[in-house]
Amino acid sequence: MTATLILVLALSVVIGLSLGVLGGGGSILTVPILVYVAGFDAKEAIAASLFVVGVTSAVSVFSHARGGRVMWRTGLIFGAAGMAGAFVGGLLGGHI
Repeated sequence: MTATLILVLALSVVIGLSLGVLGGGGSILTVPILVYVAGFDAKEAIAASLFVVGVTSAVSVFSHARGGRVMWRTGLIFGAAGMAGAFVGGLLGGHI
């Protein structure tokens, strides 16, 4: 393993801990680490951070769902609204 890979893995653990403790902040931490430490381009880092945060959230929802602490309807409505906003924002961003 290279020193860069070890550093990226160590920082990934820190991101995972912050997501677990705080429940958010993954993209804010992941993108700079992927750009400045791992050497990703900005667009690649953004896409990769979405994947990282999405997988972390998906894994975490299982234990909360088993405990009956997930409000599925609210989550689905909020998620759909967020996806619609992200889509429209992406279209607008292409014109700006």
